[in-house]
Amino acid sequence: MTSVEVQRPTGVHDLPEELLSAILSHLAPSDSPVDTATLKSCSLVHSSFRNPAQQLIWEAVEITTEDDVRQWTVTRARRRAPPKELALHAFKTRKGLARLFDGCDGLRWLMLATPNRDVDPAILAHPSLHDLRTLIVQGWLHKPQASLSFPFHLRSLVLADLYPGSPNFASWLRALAPSSLPSLRSISLPACSSAAHPAVAAALVPFAPQLRHLGLSIATRDDATPYGAVLDAATSLHSFECTSLPAALLPHLPPSLAVLATTEDARAIPGEALREALLERPGARITRLYFACSRAEFLSEVQGGRGLVEEAVRNGVDWRFQGEAEDE
Repeated sequence: MTSVEVQRPTGVHDLPEELLSAILSHLAPSDSPVDTATLKSCSLVHSSFRNPAQQLIWEAVEITTEDDVRQWTVTRARRRAPPKELALHAFKTRKGLARLFDGCDGLRWLMLATPNRDVDPAILAHPSLHDLRTLIVQGWLHKPQASLSFPFHLRSLVLADLYPGSPNFASWLRALAPSSLPSLRSISLPACSSAAHPAVAAALVPFAPQLRHLGLSIATRDDATPYGAVLDAATSLHSFECTSLPAALLPHLPPSLAVLATTEDARAIPGEALREALLERPGARITRLYFACSRAEFLSEVQGGRGLVEEAVRNGVDWRFQGEAEDE
């Protein structure tokens, strides 16, 4: 008699871990909160579920209190996967933060927004941050030490200095240059004081040729001329966001620019200079504008505003104002 080998039906527990991860990822969609409770339950269903479920649970972590810091530190040994994204809103000491970063190898996105507003750049020299690509810092920025060396190569940087006078923006940019000058594609510098503009502009110039996005904080009364050299050097710039649109900067908008945004009120926008930059500048190819004032304000308060908007729209520019949805 010929023996017949009976094959066991393939079950869900036999699926490759990569496929299980893809299935469970529907519990962690990018556009809504992660279903942590269900993922925790999934991790207990079977040993094959444990790793992919826990990887998703710890993929993006937000720490908001000192108790969260302690819990994160003491449970490190029980975590099976390091986070890819980490948002920190509480830590007291550099030593405590270093312990928190232990075991964070592979971290790619980090936000430091701390209540005590005290941010020493030396904390970012932690070796676990070697894969960091996006850094967001909001606080009182300490001046970096000249010998400071960072292990990462950033692609995106947001620095918000809350210290009065923001004296250390430029020194942070210079400290980041050795590791991230070739790789940085996006820089945003909100809350920059007028006194800091010349030094910040000078520190930005070496980064400018590689930038695809630049965000600046320039008040209407500020002297914006130092940033002309930055825009002249930004030959690959795709989008530019500024709290105001000083007439001095508009002639320096690079031909590569496609998206322009401002948060300034309408009455401060120089209508004639804006027309020259948008419609008369050789090689201009701006296709998207966002102004954080109402359309009615712009049309009534900016000299020649109505004709400017109508002509820009005829030329294919998608011009949005405050409160206007994408499908309007």
